[in-house]
Amino acid sequence: MSYTTGSDEEPHESKRLDPMDVYMESASQRVSARRLPHVVASALRLTWEASRRGFLVAAGLQVLGALMVSALVAVGKLALDAIIGAGSSGTAVGRLIPVVVSLALVTAVGAAASTLQQQQQRLLGEEVSLTAWRRLLDVTGRVGLEFYESSKFYDQLQRVQTNAIIQPTTVTTSVFGLIGGAIGTVGLLVVLLYIQPLLVPILLLAGIPNMLLSRG
Repeated sequence: MSYTTGSDEEPHESKRLDPMDVYMESASQRVSARRLPHVVASALRLTWEASRRGFLVAAGLQVLGALMVSALVAVGKLALDAIIGAGSSGTAVGRLIPVVVSLALVTAVGAAASTLQQQQQRLLGEEVSLTAWRRLLDVTGRVGLEFYESSKFYDQLQRVQTNAIIQPTTVTTSVFGLIGGAIGTVGLLVVLLYIQPLLVPILLLAGIPNMLLSRG
């Protein structure tokens, strides 16, 4: 999507403000449902172009962290059963070691994934900011001086400098968080259905107050 930034007599180069797409589509405080997919797609596309490797690593760490939540519940249940069984039947403590080690390993992997994911998001944000700045400087370096006399062009330029540099990273991080939350929720429901199906409606009911408060 391209934007014109001046009057009808201004040169055609003003339509090359494609770096402003992400901001101009998400600048309003309330983005309509019709425009939201384009905003998200623009942010993801810019982030992907800034660093494909960083994009994939951040997404992978987000998914890994979500899966570790479900794994921790499952392994914790196994560890609890093993401890109770060892106490009641006199089983050798050495048989508990593999279960305890698995519990510690899952906990460590989950904590490491969360920490690395936060660091990767910061690095990815820097890459996106550099890419956005390069495009912005490329645009402002090509247009003529007469464009800077246009209040519309100047206002758009100021808004991009203020917000568009960080906006794509914010949107991308939110999308990753949404995907990770969905995967974690599904995984946790599957584990709870295996452990005790009656825990699933309790879990769903427990989330209702938080949902109502967040909407308020």
